Amino acid sequence: MNDLCELENVLDYHFRDIRLLETALTHSSYANDVGVESYERLEFLGDAVLELVVSQYIYTLYHVGAGDLTKLRAWLVSTENLCNIAIFLHLDQYVMLGKSVNKLSKKNTADLFESVIGAVYLDGGYEMASRIIHRVVLVDENHIAEVIKNCVDYKSTFQELMQSRGISFEYKVISTDGPAHDRTFTVGLFVDGSSVAVSSGKSIRLAEEKCARVYLEKNK
Repeated sequence: MNDLCELENVLDYHFRDIRLLETALTHSSYANDVGVESYERLEFLGDAVLELVVSQYIYTLYHVGAGDLTKLRAWLVSTENLCNIAIFLHLDQYVMLGKSVNKLSKKNTADLFESVIGAVYLDGGYEMASRIIHRVVLVDENHIAEVIKNCVDYKSTFQELMQSRGISFEYKVISTDGPAHDRTFTVGLFVDGSSVAVSSGKSIRLAEEKCARVYLEKNK
């Protein structure tokens, strides 16, 4: 195994009990070969901590429906995303593998990140684990904003909000520009008869979606 001090520097966290980090990096194939504990229990714990930290963050920051929050969280804690994060942190270079395994799957690589989070949680508590999750998973508001574009149905969220408050609204096409094969539509959103947003897009649906997003972001 490579020097764990280097990995601690990458994580920006230094363990009081380095055995926790060693276990977090022990694949079941190696654990079975030498008779030690694998990372699986720590991965189970880290998964729960990760979901809580991510859920709390996006719930606090974004006024969208539960369905959209679920989709956003699902992407942030997806195998694909966590695998990329684990590779970014070089966790795959520290994992201990048995003789029967030559290479980790994406799922196992993602599991490594969760097991390390579980180890940090046990060693340093919730705040330390949360700090790492904020730094490499949530990153910042700009990062989440990019992710949320592909996860959130702003138009449906806006409609649910208006209906829950008994407020009337409508979208109006203000103008259509460009040739028939390359139109740009400008749409206005009106709430209780007052204009609250104007946006443009290559389709009316896209322009309406942008209007809803503008309104929701202004009224968090």
